[in-house]
Order: sequence, then structure tokens, then C-alpha cells
Amino acid sequence: MKLLTRTMFQWMAGVAVLFSPLAMAQEVKPVVVVSIASIEDTLTDVGYITKAAGYEDVGKTAMLFGNAFTGGFDKKKPIGAYVTMSGGEPRPVIFVPVTNLQQILETFKEQLGEPKDAGDGVFEIGKAASAFYKEQAGWVFIAQQKEYLVGLPADPAALLGKLPKDYNVAVKVLGNNVPVELKQAGVDAIKVQFERSFEAGAANAPPEQREAMEKVGKNSVAQITRIMEEMEEVTLGLSIDSVAKKTFLDVTLLAKDGTTLARQFAMNTGLKSGFSGFLLPEASVTANFVGKLGPEDITQQVALFNTMKAQVMKQIDNDANVDANKRGPVKMVVGQFMDVLTKTVESGKMDGGAALVLEPKNISFVAGMYVADGATFEAAFRKLVDIAKDEPEFPKVSFDVATHGGVKFHTLSVPIPASESEMREFFGPNMDIVLGTSPGSAYLAFGKNAQGLIKKVMDASATTADKAALPMQINVGLLPILKFMQSVDDNAIYPALTSTLEMAGNDKIILSSTATGRGSTGRFEIGEGVIKVLGEAVKALGGALPGAL
Repeated sequence: MKLLTRTMFQWMAGVAVLFSPLAMAQEVKPVVVVSIASIEDTLTDVGYITKAAGYEDVGKTAMLFGNAFTGGFDKKKPIGAYVTMSGGEPRPVIFVPVTNLQQILETFKEQLGEPKDAGDGVFEIGKAASAFYKEQAGWVFIAQQKEYLVGLPADPAALLGKLPKDYNVAVKVLGNNVPVELKQAGVDAIKVQFERSFEAGAANAPPEQREAMEKVGKNSVAQITRIMEEMEEVTLGLSIDSVAKKTFLDVTLLAKDGTTLARQFAMNTGLKSGFSGFLLPEASVTANFVGKLGPEDITQQVALFNTMKAQVMKQIDNDANVDANKRGPVKMVVGQFMDVLTKTVESGKMDGGAALVLEPKNISFVAGMYVADGATFEAAFRKLVDIAKDEPEFPKVSFDVATHGGVKFHTLSVPIPASESEMREFFGPNMDIVLGTSPGSAYLAFGKNAQGLIKKVMDASATTADKAALPMQINVGLLPILKFMQSVDDNAIYPALTSTLEMAGNDKIILSSTATGRGSTGRFEIGEGVIKVLGEAVKALGGALPGAL
């Protein structure tokens, strides 16, 4: 019996030893983790980005020194850090993968000095400022205080998850691990900052404007506070993608399950837009947005519009430049426009887009959106024209000049003075402005073929109405912008940059958002062609990077 008992005890002790690293890993509850891709991946991407920018020698120099000074490191594993909280005190710990710690210490002996044994496997190192380190299972953990190096995770890379694969550098905040008192301190700091900003900005504002500013500010503070309380994770990550030939920065939000924020994110998956035709491939700048509003957002936005409406009405009453006999009609028209916006928000549907088309010596713009009450919008516009028709500088307006796809077109012709020769070159002797209205939409365009541009966007939207759309995307095409600049400016830099971009392609700068389940990611992305042009511009302006000569 004693033998059996001793055997069972030994077996249980063995199991405890085997699983103790997992237990230690579970005890680490970081509020922040920082991820840096492996040395191997980082040096490869540095080589790619410097070559793309036209500074290949800089990349080669960086890779040469990088390889020379990273002997003893495990170059295939990521580098990271985590921050835990203890008694309201942040405890940051850096972890680095190693294959030969002594080689590293010898390489940097001049800077770090000789390690001093601090006990418990911890060593103190440094000259001007000291730090503590501990080697464990192929990792070196580094901290400012010895006590931070207790209960270290057996595999710290597990704390980073997919971050090293997805990004070169990333930071993640884990909201569930942030102490309640720290969150409250953050909320209190935001409130204090708002009060200071409000008092500074509204000190000399009239009472009605001060009231509106206060309501808007408190609404913003409430939204930020709710986001802080309902957020589970926030991730900021930078990636250099040599395969896809692009570089991007992501901001990803993950809401706690069952929260209002999580429901809002989920609502904005699988969207379709009736205005995706604004994403014209030849345009210099395009934008498309589509989304659904939850009850909380609708309530807040409607309250904001009502506050704005009241403020505008008071301003009209107090504006000496508005004829007293016209204040009533003007207020009615403004009220109608504001009511259309309010009804649109109350519908819970947001959908629209815009496009800027730049061609050599030609500028065109078009925008459009869903409106819940297009009839009232059109009636308000007609009333506005009637009120202002006798004003000496009010442009000529023609109603119902054409119809396309159920949208009626109305035109405004604004004369351009002969002295504005450059403006005339872009738009002609008159700037043609077109307003399009229908029961569920409104469009605005200007340029030499404004009406045709609206029709083009409408036709393109009709063919893509069944396709999936992102909640938001803004695309900037650098090539048409450069060609436009070349047509209006004889600077020799533009032909060179245009030629570079035509050969490189991939000229897009993209700002987009995606929603997945209870998460949302905003991305800022630049194509390889943009990087090449930036490099050429630096060279043309006489810039040189170290190692490029």
C-alpha cells in the first residue's frame, strides 16, 4: 500500500511538472502585448521596402549590419513584450528568443558591461542604467525590476497569437485584463479634458451655441466611455507585404460578446450598397460608405440634429444679413433640410459615395447618398431658389432638365469671371452644377459634364447593387493626380514621377473598414507604386538616406 501511494504521488508530481509551464502561462494576464516579427522576416521586409523606394543599398547595408549584430538570437522567432498590472503599477517585460546568450552578451559587452548575479536565476546588467534578465527555455526576459521576472510564461510567443505572422510590428490592448479602477481613471481624464476644452472654446460663444457645444461634447464623451467599457481588444498593427506589394496599418476593435458595440459591428457585415458605382476606376479619389445604425446611435444622432436645428434657427433670427421678411421662409427651408437628415438617420440606413475626377486641365466632382424623403428634399430646394431668385449674384437655375433612372436633374449655371483664367480653363465660362433628386436619393455634381457623370455613376451602381460592399472605403489614385498636376504646372518633377508610376503601377492609397462578427478593422494602405514615387520625389528634391551614397 505504501508502495502504491508513493508511486501515485510520484506520478502526480510528474504530471504537475509537465503542466506547470502551462499553468505559469495562464497566470500571466497582460493588459498590453507588443509583437515584433522575427529578425529574419523583418530584415527581408526592410530589404523589400528600401528597394521599392529606390534605396536598395540602404536595405543591403541594414541587412548586413542586422545579420552581423544578431548572432546568438533565434532569428525565426518573434520578439515581444507584455505589460501586467500589480497594485496599480504597470510591470513591463520584454522577451527575446535566443540560441546563444553568451554570444549576445559578448557582442554587446562594451555597452552592457558584465552581468551580476542577482539570485534566483536573475542577472543585473547595464552601465548607465541597469536592467534585469532571466534566461528560460530559449527566451531571455528583460525587466526594470527583478520582481517582474517571477511567474514567467513558458512560451511567451503564445501571448502574441497571430500578430507576428500578420504584422511586422503590432500592439494589442486587452480590455478584459485592464483593472476597473484604471478604466475609470481613463474615463475621468476624458471628462476633465472635455470640461477644459469646452470652457476654453465656449467662453465667448453665444448662449445657444454654448448649449449646443456642450450637448455635442457630452455625447462624444458618453460614446467614448461606452466604447472603453465594451471593448475587449484593440490592436494596432503595421505590415509590409512584399508578396501583395503593399504596406498597411490596421486598427482592429473587438467588442465584448453581447454588448451594444458588438451588435453594431455585427449589423454591418454582409452589406450591399446602392451607390458603389462611385468607385470609378479612372477617378483620382473615390469614396463609398454603407451601414446600419443601431437604436442607440439613432437616438444620439437625432438628438444631435435637433440641437443643431435649434441653434441654426436662433442664428437666423439674430442674423442682420437676413431680411426680416425672409427669416420665416428661410427657417422653413432649413427646417425641411434638417428634417430630411433626421428622417434618414431614423431609418437606420446610411448609404452613399463620392468621386473626384482629375484629367489634364479638367476637374469634375460627383456625390450622392440615400435620403429617406427625397420629395421633401426637392421641395426645400425649389423653395430655396424661390426665396433667393431676386438676389443679384444668385445663379441661374433650370428645373427638370432631364431624367435618368427615376432621378430628376436640375441645373445651376455659375458664371466665372474672365479674370479667373485658370478656373475657366478647368470649367469653361460657367461652372455647371447639377442636382439630382428622387424619392430615395440625392446627387450633386459639377464640372464640364456633370450630368453625364451622375448618369455614369448611377448606371455603374445599378450593375453592382447585388455585390458585397465594405462599410467604408476611400481610394486615392496617385497617377491621375500626377497627370493633372503635370498639365497645370511645368515643374520637371511631374513627368519623371508620372513615368515612374506608369511603369510601377499599384498607385493606390486606400482607407477602408471591414466588420466581422463583433469586430471591426480600419486599414490605411499604400501600394508599391506610391512608395516608388515617394522615393523618387526624395531623390529629386536632393534627399539621400544614410548608406544610399
